[in-house]
Amino acid sequence: MTRHPMVILTILICWSLLLSTPTNHVDFISVDIQPKDHMLSDVNGEGPMLSNGIYNWNFEHADNNERPDGWDISGYGYTRGNLTDTEYTHTGSYAVSMKYEAGYAYDGFSLNLNSIPNDVFVDSAMNLTFWTYYDSINYDVNQYIRFRFQNSTGYVFDLYYLYSAESWSPNNLTYASSSYTYYDVSYLMIESQWCELHRNLHEDLISQHPSLDDSVELSQFYFYMESYISSKGLNHVFIDDISINNGTEHIPEGGFEVNPQSYWYVSNNNHDFGYITLSSTRTEGDYSANLTALCTNNSTTSNIEMYWTESNIDEVFPVTKDVSPVIEFDWYLDMQSLSNDVNQYARFELRLYNYSTSTQYYLYYTMATGSGNLQSMNSTTTKYMKLSGFNQTETWHHSTIDLYNVCEELGWGNVSLRRMEFQVYSGSQENARISMLVDSFDMNIYPTANPSFDIRISDNNQINFWDPSVSNNPSLNITTDSYSGLYAANVTASSGQSHNLFRNTYIPVTPTLTTDIHYRLDNLYYGGSNYARAYLLINFDNGFSLTYMIASTTDVTESWNSTTNLYYKVDGYNNASSTWTNIVENIYEDAQEFVIMPEYIENVYLYSTAYGSCEVSVLWDDVHFVVDQTNPTVDIQSTPSGVNYLTSPTVTATADDSWAGIDELLLHYNAGSGWVTVSMIDGGSEYSGQIPAQSYSTTVDYFVEAIDREGNSAIDDNGGSYYSYTVIDNVDPEIGFDDPLWYGPASGDVVVNVSAEDPGSDIASLELLIDDVSVKNFSSEPYQYLWDTRAESNGEHDVTLVAEDNAGNSISTEITVTTNNDLSGPEIASVVLTPDNPVYDRTTTVTAVIIESSGLENISLYYNVDTIGWNRLDMDYIADTSQYTATIPEQACGAEVAYYIEAFDELGQSTITPQDSYISGDPYIPSISVSGPLISSPVSGIVNFTIIATDQGCGVNDIEIFVDGSSVAFHAGENYVFNWNTLELENGEYTIRFVVTDHAGNMAYSEFEYTVNNPQGLDGITDALSNVLSEYGFFIGAGTVVLIFVIAKLVARRRNK
Repeated sequence: MTRHPMVILTILICWSLLLSTPTNHVDFISVDIQPKDHMLSDVNGEGPMLSNGIYNWNFEHADNNERPDGWDISGYGYTRGNLTDTEYTHTGSYAVSMKYEAGYAYDGFSLNLNSIPNDVFVDSAMNLTFWTYYDSINYDVNQYIRFRFQNSTGYVFDLYYLYSAESWSPNNLTYASSSYTYYDVSYLMIESQWCELHRNLHEDLISQHPSLDDSVELSQFYFYMESYISSKGLNHVFIDDISINNGTEHIPEGGFEVNPQSYWYVSNNNHDFGYITLSSTRTEGDYSANLTALCTNNSTTSNIEMYWTESNIDEVFPVTKDVSPVIEFDWYLDMQSLSNDVNQYARFELRLYNYSTSTQYYLYYTMATGSGNLQSMNSTTTKYMKLSGFNQTETWHHSTIDLYNVCEELGWGNVSLRRMEFQVYSGSQENARISMLVDSFDMNIYPTANPSFDIRISDNNQINFWDPSVSNNPSLNITTDSYSGLYAANVTASSGQSHNLFRNTYIPVTPTLTTDIHYRLDNLYYGGSNYARAYLLINFDNGFSLTYMIASTTDVTESWNSTTNLYYKVDGYNNASSTWTNIVENIYEDAQEFVIMPEYIENVYLYSTAYGSCEVSVLWDDVHFVVDQTNPTVDIQSTPSGVNYLTSPTVTATADDSWAGIDELLLHYNAGSGWVTVSMIDGGSEYSGQIPAQSYSTTVDYFVEAIDREGNSAIDDNGGSYYSYTVIDNVDPEIGFDDPLWYGPASGDVVVNVSAEDPGSDIASLELLIDDVSVKNFSSEPYQYLWDTRAESNGEHDVTLVAEDNAGNSISTEITVTTNNDLSGPEIASVVLTPDNPVYDRTTTVTAVIIESSGLENISLYYNVDTIGWNRLDMDYIADTSQYTATIPEQACGAEVAYYIEAFDELGQSTITPQDSYISGDPYIPSISVSGPLISSPVSGIVNFTIIATDQGCGVNDIEIFVDGSSVAFHAGENYVFNWNTLELENGEYTIRFVVTDHAGNMAYSEFEYTVNNPQGLDGITDALSNVLSEYGFFIGAGTVVLIFVIAKLVARRRNK
């Protein structure tokens, strides 16, 4: 329970009745006797806490440069020095080049003379000349020339010429002290220009220190660059023509022209950066420390070191049985391109010190070397050892070092730990690199180092591993009058004394951090108006403090409290007796009154203060701190079963922790890909957490971890077997028809798209049926079926989809689809010939009316002539009609042309008309000419007619002659001579018709009326001939008369088809 700062009740006490006789505790025993184990505290049955002892042990805090905060860093920057550079020179051919860039740790770089000539006394004529040329400048790098002088009495004095100063207070100032003087020469830092520093050394010395005389001798000289990594950037300077001259030149080869290596050297040359950062690759928390040494060529070296170090005995840790540090840490190595060199290494160094003999010891725990061997430099004070996992890279290792046991084996007694250092070093190999990660560093020590005051390093009565305000004082010493073990600490004050014991600590302020400190108030004496007080003072990292009052002769009131310091009375306050009292105070709860909660206890004071004739005497023992180190209890209440892949099962658990209280419950589960953690929800009586849904057949292991507010944890993991379940699939697949086939009639080829999904066990089979007949078994996506609905009768059809998953769950769904297809070819409604009676000298156009609802694909007209071969013509569509047309070429007269039409719709269905034919006709009548006697004269005897018939079309078929309508002659051909024997006729009038007919049946005729007048008997014939002769005027050949007359044509008729 949190207590508020006390409200003091005034209590009147007769101090003289308490204990009026001062008590001294001066007994002590030999240091060879080991202390006894500390007894268990009454604070919840917990033993005293062990802690890491140092800040930022887990590397979770970064400084301003993103390095592990609280750890000291040492290592290399970038340095390149050349005594014979030719790039920039003041005079001659050579100058010194010095390149420097700050790394991740402090590094220095200097130009030095091998030796200073003897008897270089600084007289009034001693002048310095020093030329510099800056190619690039970093003003945050410390750069200076330092002269060291010494007089005849051995007094040492330093003279500095500061070019730039990153961390020194006399930046841009001239500054002097009793042992050194600074002169600001930063005005000479000009880029790309040679600048001369010219100073009279004697004047610069005497002006600040007039007491110095000409007996001052130069003992050291160098130019130095260094940085504490406040900024980055290359600093590159060229140096030439250095002179110290008072009539005699005291600098050999200051122009660097001839063999300067004989006189000069560059210290810390050819360094490459050593890196130290925080890394997210870790074993706990968020970060680890990353130390990397990388060389860029065969002549460079790289180094980085991270360390904790203390030298004061109140800050180091004893290596003694039962209280010695047991150091643990995790480490990881990544190495490349190392040469076979034992001096390329990664290691952990421990330095131990024997304060009695002033002997230092070294332990080197080596993680790796380039050669795989250890440095062979073991001695009585130095030991090299391999850590388990030596030279094993790319894996985490955990190392534990029990310092007491190690020192016992080595025979190193009575030592204390005062330095711990992680180191990596690579060199002399291009691209050689060693990277070391360090995490989870733990020292496992008592925070106050010597809590029971039983550890001795000498045979006196001093209190070791604590810092006393006074030494060798019987009022501040050890005593055998102890609560436990061998000794206790006596802190007594009287007559104006203020005595205390002090110990630096690192104690994290956690919820159950409680004091477990025993004290005995032996004496509290009030001697008048002054006062005496005794108290426990705890100071925190943020400057706040808690004061626990043991005794006070004046009232301690609430007014004493401030925003940074709170006062509390402890049990047994002002109760001087021979009884030991246990201070049990919850630091965390008491510090709640601060506005800002502190992170850790920085130091502990045991105070006694008395003024005037007052006195207070307190014995202290077992200055321990306690935290809850007992694990909570946790029990899983519900275990999921029958979990399918859609279910996120809930796990419930109960947990209890009687002191620290439960901070959180974590549900850890592993579904085959590693452990995953889920924070459980506090429901009051129990906690609950859900495991996300997992895939079918996955076996899920799980357990619950309870963590209290101190980080103690306990698990319920079913006795080490884990709780588990296997995910089942009891859910039907999800299936469906993706296309809305049921919205309207279906026709033609229909793509049936179906979907099937089973997130659990997956689809095992998927089948499509139409009218209970299986048409498709799908084996993979896409699930599609091309349904030719024309294969079905028009009407309703049941389309069914059936699925089954690999767990045996099945489901079906059905839809009804109405099909309505055009199942016949196009309708050819009519076929018309143009002209309707085709003729020989013209083309014939065939026009058809074709009707088709589903669309026409193509229409063809087929024809042959006189049954010889079939020819195909594409019929063309006549816009905005239902008509299609094609033209048959002109054919010979009388040719018989057979034809038919074939039409296809878009579904491939066709219609063919019956075959029809026509004869290529002749519309023209023939021509006829007749030569014979004049119709105006009677004829007699044998009358000759010459008939000439022509026809441009099919040709003349025949000539037929009719007399008074009766055929009297017939001739098959074009020309015909007809001899009309009138003698067989009675005289009288006769109509004679000459008819010509062509092959097409067209007919033409000429018709004449003649009068037959034959003489009767022989005289008649003679008379007839005479008449002919007299009419025509001549005879041709024997009995031949040539008659010329106009030809008359008469069209009788055309043949109808």
